[in-house]
Amino acid sequence: MKKSMKIVSAGMTLLFIVWAYYQYNDPDPFVWILVYGVAALTSVLFLIQRLPLAFTMGYFVVCAAWALYTSTQVTYGPPLIQIEEWREMMGLVIVCIWMGVLSWWLYKARTTRNDGALH
Repeated sequence: MKKSMKIVSAGMTLLFIVWAYYQYNDPDPFVWILVYGVAALTSVLFLIQRLPLAFTMGYFVVCAAWALYTSTQVTYGPPLIQIEEWREMMGLVIVCIWMGVLSWWLYKARTTRNDGALH
């Protein structure tokens, strides 16, 4: 694993931990602590190279479906940052993007490793 990816993954771990911490004042804190906690744990498992691709892809699908559903609940109007559903949706989108990056990285590592075994 490249050093730059380790640094980014460590940074995302810290970011998700901070976001989980700040959910205590949310109307439904435990749901969001879990969402960000699982994202942080996923980043840690990636760092120690114990993250299964299927888990990352599955978490991506769950968060993407949830973000899509949440997007139907948002009443769009300025300023968006004050709309709780919009903030929740954007948090899920960020988790999805990160799970997509990790999935791609894991898939790339798996296919590179398999290609090397064929030669």
